[in-house]
Amino acid sequence: MKSGDAEGSNDRLTAARNLAYARRIDGQYAEAARLVREVLGVQRRVLGEEHPDTLASATDLASSLSCQGKHSDAEGINREVLGARRRVLGDEHPDTLESAHNLASSLGDQKKYAEAERINRRVLGARRRVLGEEHSDTLISAGNLASALWGQGKHAEAEVIEREVLRVQRRVLGEEHPHTLTSANSLAASLSGQGKHAEAERINRGVLGVRRRVLGEDHVSTLASASYLAGSLSEQGKYVEAEQINRDVLGARRRVLGEEHPLTLTSASNLASSLCDQKKHAEAEQMYHAVLATRRRLLGPTHPDTRLTESNLAILQSRRRVLNRSIKNGAHGRTAAPARPALYPAEAETRARVAEAELMAMLALDDDKPKGNPKGKAGKAGKPGRP
Repeated sequence: MKSGDAEGSNDRLTAARNLAYARRIDGQYAEAARLVREVLGVQRRVLGEEHPDTLASATDLASSLSCQGKHSDAEGINREVLGARRRVLGDEHPDTLESAHNLASSLGDQKKYAEAERINRRVLGARRRVLGEEHSDTLISAGNLASALWGQGKHAEAEVIEREVLRVQRRVLGEEHPHTLTSANSLAASLSGQGKHAEAERINRGVLGVRRRVLGEDHVSTLASASYLAGSLSEQGKYVEAEQINRDVLGARRRVLGEEHPLTLTSASNLASSLCDQKKHAEAEQMYHAVLATRRRLLGPTHPDTRLTESNLAILQSRRRVLNRSIKNGAHGRTAAPARPALYPAEAETRARVAEAELMAMLALDDDKPKGNPKGKAGKAGKPGRP
């Protein structure tokens, strides 16, 4: 191949990867996967299985598959990339450690938290040795470990780690740095997991205030923080305020992201949950039906988000039947209704998307042009938080 032809081919591959990256950020995960598969096929044939660009594209593909709920497929790819980078680069190379982080994320998506915890502990230890205690990647790894602990219900241990991460980030990065604010939201989640909802609310309000002032009302990170605050309020029975915040977030995400973006659909589901809390069942059921139809069309019937919406809708319909029978039989108020649809699992399914969107927003602050050779490392934005 001539030099000019090779350069032109590389430019086309880079453009295709950039386009796939943009599609993923926009929520068009199937199209992103299709594009990156084409790039990956060419790279494997021309560059080889273990070329750095080939492995980077494989990482991109794993991210797109994960966003479609194909977490087992993503895990397989991440394991292959990790193995290749260990052979080529060594166990403690930054790219190898990033691949280990990606594998732990895939495991966490499948609730394989114990293995994710083991991997995150190894990555954290390596980054402490190689980079130091206060390096940003080391702090991200500490947060990832806390996330794996949180998934196993080890909220108190997660809280200890997150408080230390937050203390260092406040001193090194400042109170208003995006990583600091993300860690504060994650700490609030661990507090909520222990029933400390009032403190979680206070932290979430503080983060939301900063993000509104620094980033604006409609920034993706501001809207995520508002959603987390609504969750804290719901846990304390402050349903009216939670409903209003969820309505505001839904309206903003519709404007900014579009009607069918995954985060917009999450907001619609969360608003429906707030309506259920107040027995506004008719409006809630209408919203769940709309979300379910869209998720079935975009994600398919087996995607975790689709299944969760089906479950929430079934719980709501069961509740309405019980209440209607109670009223008909003159026993209203004496028959227990099923528990309300769960807001938190729906939000947790999309936190990786929030983190990735936050990363792209931060990159846009530096350069609003498309990035060459994107790496597909959503974790660099800070670990995905939990509601």
